[in-house]
Amino acid sequence: MAVSEIAREELRWGHEMLVVLWSFTPRKLLRTERDEIVIGLASLALEHIDSVLVLLAAGGNNGSAFALMRPTIEAVLRAVWLYIAATDDDVSKARAGHKKAFRPIAEMARQIDLAAHTSGLFEHLISEAEGLHGLTHGGLEQIGRRFDAVGDVVPSYDEGAVRECIRATVNTGTTMLLVLCRMGISDHAKEQARVEEFQAAFMPMLARLSPIV
Repeated sequence: MAVSEIAREELRWGHEMLVVLWSFTPRKLLRTERDEIVIGLASLALEHIDSVLVLLAAGGNNGSAFALMRPTIEAVLRAVWLYIAATDDDVSKARAGHKKAFRPIAEMARQIDLAAHTSGLFEHLISEAEGLHGLTHGGLEQIGRRFDAVGDVVPSYDEGAVRECIRATVNTGTTMLLVLCRMGISDHAKEQARVEEFQAAFMPMLARLSPIV
């Protein structure tokens, strides 16, 4: 399946955004058990985002790219929840691989928004995740896209859907870094300055996106 020029342009945008996200991801803190698992999950989320972009650029692996959207959101939620809302006991359970270490995603999102004062941003994120279950687990959302207009087995993901996938996945990482970019900073004014620095880095890039018709 050929990748249109407009989709290729958005893929370039996605890779440039990913560079920004990585540059604001703390990597050398690891002072506590909490830091270690949070950064591990954050790096996994960013790797998922990179994989989505690579798969979409290939042109023939769109189904696999779409399937990674929900796992990306789940990794982001877990990372941010462990950083800002989880108890020390929750962190210990997560590090031990306890089956019930993490709350349901709706509960984690509410706790994050409350702790981070993000005005429902993470609850909005999970509202998108709930509609992605079928894409991850072979539901009708995927099966219906495995055929062309005459019924031949040809993966058929329209340009608009591909562009939405790029934006949604990259924006998931952006949402994560709005909170995690302040890791390791104890002074409130410096925390806010770091968040503003991050916003100044990515906001102009959003202006490059054209409307999806």
